[in-house]
Amino acid sequence: MKDRDTHVKKWAKHYTTGGLRAGVMLLILSGMLLLLFPAFFSGQNVRNLLRQLTPLFLIALGMLLIVLTGGIDFSAGAVEAFGGMMISVLIAYGNLSSVQGACFAVFLTLLCGAILGACNGLLIGYLKMEPFIITIAMMSVARGLTYLLSQGQSVRVSALSQAGRALLLFGRAETPLFRIPYVVLTAIICAVLLSFLQKYSRCGRLLAACGADEQAVRFAGIHASRYKCLAYMLAGTLYAAAGIVVTARTCTGTPGIGSSIELDAITAIILGGVSLSGGSGTVFGTICGTLIWGLSQNAMNLFAFSPYVQQVMKGSIIILAVWLQRVSRHDHLK
Repeated sequence: MKDRDTHVKKWAKHYTTGGLRAGVMLLILSGMLLLLFPAFFSGQNVRNLLRQLTPLFLIALGMLLIVLTGGIDFSAGAVEAFGGMMISVLIAYGNLSSVQGACFAVFLTLLCGAILGACNGLLIGYLKMEPFIITIAMMSVARGLTYLLSQGQSVRVSALSQAGRALLLFGRAETPLFRIPYVVLTAIICAVLLSFLQKYSRCGRLLAACGADEQAVRFAGIHASRYKCLAYMLAGTLYAAAGIVVTARTCTGTPGIGSSIELDAITAIILGGVSLSGGSGTVFGTICGTLIWGLSQNAMNLFAFSPYVQQVMKGSIIILAVWLQRVSRHDHLK
């Protein structure tokens, strides 16, 4: 009994230190950029950076839920593109020109994202199919649906209609107090809700338990498949929300958006201390990992690195982060 308690305490310590380590990395990187480029952290530049990172952060939150259960999802970018195209088509051609119509279009778009995610969850959780294969197949399905909706063309939402103005206001406007962009405020609300779900609800604890030891969860009489399906459904909703954010910034639905963004999201959660083997990771770590990745990309642009060098460095960062995570996990659970 004592040995089991000691093991649980060590696992819990590892669970929380990943996010703290990411926070320290973020502070160090921010300090270096502040010394080298003092104007980088001006108010307007910070707001633009946060706007730019919001879609990635929403997708990283969805990826966190899935990786906690021991899964993976390569359909994120395609579902994001489908969400962006869906709301564009609904507002532009669906006779939803009022503000209420825009809200209804948002609801339908999020619902469609949840349905696509639930399809992944049903196949993976209940039919025991491999997440890698199923999510790649869903990536093809969602991308194909996006091109079917748009006929391969970008769809422009008119800013002259009330719905178009409401969408553009959401994408570009800021709150009167503290000048927080509305899209960033939306991401903050999602982060708070998911953090509460993870820390204080039975559902959140079971999501992590499914990834840490699914067999033990089943022996306890709990349907692990149900929670896996829930994770994929919530993730699909967040992916669609990311597509809405991208479309709101330009009032244009583009079928090609989101290409390879799932790799950026996986990189962000790894940098945030989320274990790809499942069962370990926090919303705080995901926030830090997303900011680290965004600041790193901006730093590479400031230093005028070529896109090819950036690709090499991106892969190297992933390898290094996974290796450090493995070493840390081994040391804590040894």
